[in-house]
Amino acid sequence: MEQEQFSMTKVKTAFDNDTVNTQVGTGIDYTRITTIHDEIVFKWVTTLQNGWQAVKIGSQVGWVSGKYSEITTE
Repeated sequence: MEQEQFSMTKVKTAFDNDTVNTQVGTGIDYTRITTIHDEIVFKWVTTLQNGWQAVKIGSQVGWVSGKYSEITTE
């Protein structure tokens, strides 16, 4: 139920690189789920203290670094 409270909160990618990977865990040593482009919006799940953001990618939860993403309500 708690996740539904935040259904309007989203994570938007924001970076100058061509692409960024989403991982199955909070670090670059984890397996890549997919590669994403700038300004893609995902449903937000949670943000950890280290800045990594959990986002919904299809039926999976993936992680993107807070260096390359920002929370939005757009």
